[in-house]
Amino acid sequence: MRINVKEKLLAIEPKYKQIKDILAQNILEGRYAEGEKIPSENELAEQFKVSRHTIIKALNELINEELICRRQGMGSFVVPAKARRKNRIGVLVYHSDNPYYSKIIRGIEDYAKRHGFYIVLCNSEGDILKEESYIKGLLSDVDGFLISPSYMQGELSPGVRLLMQEEMPFVIVSRLPSHKVAGSIDYVIPDDYEGGYKVTKHLIDSGYREILFMTVAGLHRQPEIQDRFLGYKKALSDEGIPFDERFILEAA
Repeated sequence: MRINVKEKLLAIEPKYKQIKDILAQNILEGRYAEGEKIPSENELAEQFKVSRHTIIKALNELINEELICRRQGMGSFVVPAKARRKNRIGVLVYHSDNPYYSKIIRGIEDYAKRHGFYIVLCNSEGDILKEESYIKGLLSDVDGFLISPSYMQGELSPGVRLLMQEEMPFVIVSRLPSHKVAGSIDYVIPDDYEGGYKVTKHLIDSGYREILFMTVAGLHRQPEIQDRFLGYKKALSDEGIPFDERFILEAA
């Protein structure tokens, strides 16, 4: 199959880049099927009226962009779309307006940009079905996920299970569904126990003795809240302050 060359190569841009762009357009427009072999280096050199060295540079660009791959002794083949790198990362959080999550998102975005990646941000608002729907919609459009999963009474959410089933790279951030899954998934989370301990110790050192532990109603069972609570109790115990259930408040 001959390449669709619509215009002559221009002198203002390196020829190998122009050839790369033409080949990429042919691949992305489906003129080659996924897995199909493209013309050889010599054939392309003849079609474009350039040296084989120029063609090799163009093909190396396509390899870097994961549009083609070389097979030893066989030639170059079109990489299936599903296997190509998209340079996009799906980021699912409870709500991006939350100051806690907004700082996490900013850090993700800054790091991703420095490495040539973009983020696709979704707010699950703790809705399990919404989270799963976002993941299904993004599976073919991103290279992986960073996700703060919806809470499911210590179980993995359907969205996280789907990522595991599809063997899609993902990292859980901010919160674990349960400590029992810690060994089976990748995660980056704060030390909630230490955080609960230190903030309570700080208040005690500042002269306070009656310290309120407050959380949103129904969230007290979540692992991260439990860890903060245990840290809170340990700090009280270390300072000889009796634990008093009157100072536990679950706000509506």
